[in-house]
Amino acid sequence: MDHKVSSVWRMTAIGALGMATVLLLPACGLAGGSGGATDRPSSVATPPTTAAPSAPAPSDTGGGSTSEESPAPTGPVDDGVPGLLQRAYLVLRDLGNRDLAHLAGLVHPDLGVTFSPYAYVEPNAVTLSAGRLATLALQETFVWGTFDGIGDPIDLSVADYFDRFVTHQDFARAPLIGIDHLVQTGNTLVNLDEAFPGAHFVEFNIPGVDPQYAGMDWASLRLVFEQAGGQWMLVGVVGDRWTI
Repeated sequence: MDHKVSSVWRMTAIGALGMATVLLLPACGLAGGSGGATDRPSSVATPPTTAAPSAPAPSDTGGGSTSEESPAPTGPVDDGVPGLLQRAYLVLRDLGNRDLAHLAGLVHPDLGVTFSPYAYVEPNAVTLSAGRLATLALQETFVWGTFDGIGDPIDLSVADYFDRFVTHQDFARAPLIGIDHLVQTGNTLVNLDEAFPGAHFVEFNIPGVDPQYAGMDWASLRLVFEQAGGQWMLVGVVGDRWTI
């Protein structure tokens, strides 16, 4: 799959999100090896159709969190891979609310969900089953990888990891969204093809805004999905940012 940023499809999603540019490209099979402790099928992803998505983003209470009373996107969503964008917003809502029990119901029942702080998904990345996630305490700690630039272990509680690598930006209001398309990349290899073969993904991107960083303060969150029981089920939560 050619993951270069392009403007092949630029469409506008209108809703609580405001104005969002959605980038759509025909999807290819994401072939490669397993990104976690579970074996993933090497099926070829079905190329999506293309049409203007219309899923609103849930409202939020700031800091990446969303109100539990916030409405989920409703109605059919033709986002290139039908229903994928809508599902991604549901995941964002649960991540923001730290509602792990509800999030567990969106996780693939066989593959679980893999968390990666950076674009390259390590073979030993933390992978949690739906059942484990449902009972997970926010105070539990894991080694999520190593910090970019210094190599120290990312030994953080679930709550602290989310604060630093998952909900550090309000991705529910990201102005750029890529469906099976990388909106922005840094100097870290993106290996979604190998870590999640046959999967589809949605990238929520917030461009850099601070002039002193020359655009390097951008952030992306990629939510990766595979089909199970006729539903899009979450298999990956992958962050990306400028790395050294």
